[in-house]
Amino acid sequence: MKTNIKVLAVILAIPVLAAVLFLFFPRENGSARASVDRTDYQAGETMELVMENGFGREICFSSCYPYIMEIQNEKEEWEPYVYQDCAVPDVAIDCVSASGSKKFRILLDDPMIGAHRLKIPVCFDCSAGQNFKSDQMLYSGTFAISDKN
Repeated sequence: MKTNIKVLAVILAIPVLAAVLFLFFPRENGSARASVDRTDYQAGETMELVMENGFGREICFSSCYPYIMEIQNEKEEWEPYVYQDCAVPDVAIDCVSASGSKKFRILLDDPMIGAHRLKIPVCFDCSAGQNFKSDQMLYSGTFAISDKN
């Protein structure tokens, strides 16, 4: 009898625990897509980044543009590096409506040479002009940067 009560208590505790976790650690439904116009660039060229918002609510980007670059090392791990210092206050700008898209242009003026991707911070509950606080990171597809010929 005591074993049955313990089993029943565990069975009832699992959905309660799941509900508590769901309420205190909400996840964003949907996703966004970050795509670049090509897979190969030379230093000095301009990249076009297209952000497609599929979250079902507005997302905003940081004024510290361009975003964080990551380069693939010899172990095929991603290592972030500062592409350019941010010379302006870090505020939310360039908000994209639910199901909307936006194009950004990034000058590859002095990047590291190798395989890259962009690490793009977005915020959900911010308005243009407010201090930027990242809620989630998005990643572009992989692209290569080579020296100028």
